[in-house]
This record gives sequence, structure tokens and C-alpha cells, in this order.
Amino acid sequence: MSINYILPQSYSLSDDIKERLLSSISGIIFIKNEMCPHCFSQNIIKHGKYKGKQRYLCNCCSKTFSDYTNSPIYNSKKPKELWMDFACCMISRLSLRKSAKLIGIDTATAFFWRHKILEAVKISMKVDPIQGVIEADEIFLRLNFKGNHKKDILPRPAHQTGEKCKMNISKEKVCIAGAIDNGGSIIMDLMCLGAISHDKLTNFYNGLVAAGSVLCTDCHMSYVKFAENLELKHKRIIIGDYNIKLYTIKHIKALQNNMMQWLRNFKGVATKYLSNYLTFYKLVQNVTSGTTPTCKSLFHKPNIRIFDIKLKPAIPV
Repeated sequence: MSINYILPQSYSLSDDIKERLLSSISGIIFIKNEMCPHCFSQNIIKHGKYKGKQRYLCNCCSKTFSDYTNSPIYNSKKPKELWMDFACCMISRLSLRKSAKLIGIDTATAFFWRHKILEAVKISMKVDPIQGVIEADEIFLRLNFKGNHKKDILPRPAHQTGEKCKMNISKEKVCIAGAIDNGGSIIMDLMCLGAISHDKLTNFYNGLVAAGSVLCTDCHMSYVKFAENLELKHKRIIIGDYNIKLYTIKHIKALQNNMMQWLRNFKGVATKYLSNYLTFYKLVQNVTSGTTPTCKSLFHKPNIRIFDIKLKPAIPV
């Protein structure tokens, strides 16, 4: 991915890009089982078919399974083709109601399908360390408890209509840390509540930034100690001077602006699901720029259940 390619704010994906996105999602969701999901043995054999699905027998634990066992569509009563139709609706950025009506499922089912797919993408996508000239910055979003209507779930008093929000950085805002290197590799996820510190930055980026890289940031003092902790060469960019020869932070600023535009398309995202949407944004960025997302070599497939999605904490940081 080239750093000069940043997804424009107003865009429409071409048919070719949609096909590649669909292929990437399909490759993550429908991974063929090469080992037993129960004992992780590779000593498996084919064991007939059930309702058109190939089943396997493990010679070690004598348990049977299929390619769908522990996948996001495990125990789903809907066919694989319907899931792929829903993935097409996601890529086309259709609303949940439109997607549900189009493929003939309930709106609540569409919601859980969306997050099953996004959870699988988040778990499976490999995050490669960034290196070279790195631009880093942070952005703050107000905590959003959309969907938490019960008083015993909402972790703060409900805001009233017309009530002014706090403009300064506070514990009522979540920090999204982001970084991009000159090769175009992106790191972007939830980091903390409230103001940043060098300890929070070190914990977040530890193992994700190659030592000896050049770090370009604004003048926030937390980045000074953070750069020392990870043995990085630090270039502080003065506010308003975002482009000084080789060192700049204009690309990370553009990435943040486009990410905010991306989130607005979903008409309000709850904080507990924000990380999933950021993963979806990074996937679209990679595929649109011609980069094939790499997947982790998972020891076993993530068994993502609706129960787990419902019980995600309202504040996941």
C-alpha cells in the first residue's frame, strides 16, 4: 500500500474492489479446517457429507466436524450463500434494515451477522509492525452507549436532549490512536479513556513499531518519553507546519478525517463496537489500495457466538 493513497472522503467502490473485498471476507470466514477443532490433531479423514457439507473424522479423539465448525456461521440455520449476500450488502454500505429486507432476515439477525463477520475479520487479520518514517496521532470521540437502554447497563446518567457535551478531553471521551508508515501500513484502534500518556502509548504500540524508526508527531509531550521507551528517533512537528521536507503528519491527519467520514455513514456507532468498524475501515483501505490483507495462522477458529457479542463491555478499554 502506498502512503500517497488515502481513501477519499466521498467515494464509491468499483465492482473490482467489491469483488476483492468479498473474496477477502470469504477467505476469513470460510477457512477450510486442516485440523481437528477439538484436539487440534491433523490426523483427520473425510467422513461423508451432511446436508451437502463435507464432514471429517479425527483419528485421535474420534470426534466429527465440518469446515463450518467454530466458524462465524457455526450453528446458523441459513445457507452460506445468504451470508455472502449479506457480506455484499455490508460492502455496498447498505443499512441494516435495507440489508435485512433485501435478503429476507430479521434486522436483529442482520446486526449480529454484521458483528460476527467483523469480529472474525478483527481476530484473523494480521497486524504487521510498522517501520521507517512513521506518522502518529490520536483522535477523541465522545463515549456512545447506543443500544444500552437499561438503567442497570448504562454506566453513567443518561444525557438529556440539548445537553452540552464537554469540549475538553475527559473520561467521557475515548482515544483512538493511529499511525501510518511510509509504506502505507496502518495501525488504528481504541487505546484509552481520556488524555494520553507515555505509558499508555508504550503499552499500545509495544511490538507494533520497529526500533530505530523515525516517529513524526505533533508537540504533545507524551510522545517524547514514548519515543525513548521504544528507541525511536522523534521529530516533533509544530502546529500548522505539517509538511516540512521529508517529515510530516499530513497523511495521518488525512487518514483520521477519512475515518471519521467512514464512521458517519453508520449513523452513530456504540463505543463497544467501535473497534470492529475500525477493522472494517482498515480492510477497505488495504483492499482499495491493492494490498491483499494477510491472515494470522490461527491455531483454531474463533467460535464467535451471539451471546459473546451481547455481553461485550460498554467501555472496552
